[in-house]
Amino acid sequence: MDALKTDPLHAYILRTVSDGVIIADSDGIVQRVNPDAAAMMAVTVEQVRGKPAVQVFAKNSSLVSLFRRTEDFTAHIRLPHQRFGFGIASTCDGSRLVIIQDVTDKRELESRREALSQTLA
Repeated sequence: MDALKTDPLHAYILRTVSDGVIIADSDGIVQRVNPDAAAMMAVTVEQVRGKPAVQVFAKNSSLVSLFRRTEDFTAHIRLPHQRFGFGIASTCDGSRLVIIQDVTDKRELESRREALSQTLA
């Protein structure tokens, strides 16, 4: 399967998946970025597409590490606007696929649950 394929199914998946998806080619150039990834990173698709991932995301070392590695890799990512993400990266057909999930709400809920448990203990 070609990771950069642009058939309607792939385009639909990129557009509708709730996680952020960024695909860079074997040279590290961002080829695809879905709207959720752009929103999470506070950029536009146009600002990212066609540019080196390590350059575009240079201020986010955790995100850059997802693109620089060649093996499957996960990392906690600090997102803009005091949000937190969890990223996973894999290489497919020479392209680097990075998926980012915003886990801010989950972290806050876990923190509140822990505080409540300590209060009740």
